[in-house]
Amino acid sequence: MKISIVIPVYNVEPYIEDCLKSVAAQTYKGYIECIIVNDCTPDNSCTIIKKFIKEYNGGIEFKLLHHTKNRGLSAARNTGIDAATGDYIYFLDSDDEITPECIELLAEPLKKKKYDFVIGNYQTIGSDNEYPPLLIEQGEINTNEEIRKLYFHRKWYMMAWNKLCNLDYIRKEKLYFKEGLLNEDNLWSFQLACTAQSMFTTKEETYRYNVRETSIMGRINSEKTALAFATITQEAYTWSKNRNLLLKEGILLQILYYRSFVFRNIFEPLSSKEKKNLYLKCYRNIRIDALWLCKKGLLTKNAMLREFYNYLPSIIGYWYLCIYRKFFKGRI
Repeated sequence: MKISIVIPVYNVEPYIEDCLKSVAAQTYKGYIECIIVNDCTPDNSCTIIKKFIKEYNGGIEFKLLHHTKNRGLSAARNTGIDAATGDYIYFLDSDDEITPECIELLAEPLKKKKYDFVIGNYQTIGSDNEYPPLLIEQGEINTNEEIRKLYFHRKWYMMAWNKLCNLDYIRKEKLYFKEGLLNEDNLWSFQLACTAQSMFTTKEETYRYNVRETSIMGRINSEKTALAFATITQEAYTWSKNRNLLLKEGILLQILYYRSFVFRNIFEPLSSKEKKNLYLKCYRNIRIDALWLCKKGLLTKNAMLREFYNYLPSIIGYWYLCIYRKFFKGRI
C-alpha cells in the first residue's frame, strides 16, 4: 500500500529539517512518497529541503513542488492532493513531527479493511493549554451517523493532520481546503465528518504538535477569527444544503454552533461599538435561509424569530439581535 505524505512549506527554516527527519525515520515497510509544497517561502527552507533530499539515502521518495506565488496553507495542501499518487494521503505541518511508528500504526488496520480515514492520537509540545483530545476508544466505526455524532460532540479533533485518508474518497467527495480561509481545518473536518462512512481510531500517539509563539493561531486577532468563522458558517451551510445533508441529525446544529462562536465567544469581550462594527463585517458572510429551514421543520417558531435578522438590513438586524438577546435571552 502506497502512502502520500503532504508537507506545505512557508517560513519554517528552524523546523523543516526535524520534520523531514521524522518522515525519513518511518518504520513502515510499504512505499511512501513525501510531497513537499513550497508556497513561495521567503526564507532558507527550500535550501535546507534540497540539501536534505540530496543527502538522503533511503526508500522514501521525496518530491519538492513549487508554487509560483504565495497562496496559503489550503492551496499548498490542495496541490498535494492533486499531485499524490498513493492509496492514502496524510497531512503533516512543516513545523511539527511524526513518531517513527506513525505511518506503520495508522496503516496497520488497512491490511484487513479499507477505511475512509484512520485517525491517531497526538502529543502537544510547547504549551500548557488544553487542545482537543481524541476521546474515542480504539477500533472501527462503520456508519456516518456515528462518525458525525462523535465529531459534533468533540470526540475527535478538527485538525486535518494525523489522519490517514483514502485518496479516492477525498477526490470523489472533493474534500479540498478552502483557499484564503483561516481556521480552514474546521470546515474541512466538518465536511469529512459529514461524508465519511468508515473510520478507525488508533489510540497511540503518532503526531507531535509543536505549539509556537509565531504560529497562526497565536497571531490572529478577534476580527480575523470572527470573519473566518462567519465564512466557515456560510460555506458549511451552502455545502450541506447543496448536498441535501441539512436534514441529517446534528448538521444544522453544528453550523449554528460555528455562528454562535462568532457572536458569543468572540463578541462578548468587546465594547458595544466594537461589537457593532464587527457584526456589520460578519453580517455579509452569514446568510441562512430561515424560511426554507422552517418549511423543512428544522427550525421552531422561536428559532425562526431569532433567524429573522437574516431578512433585515444589516444595521437593523444588529439591533434586532441585541433586543432579542436582552428581552428573550435568546442565543444568537
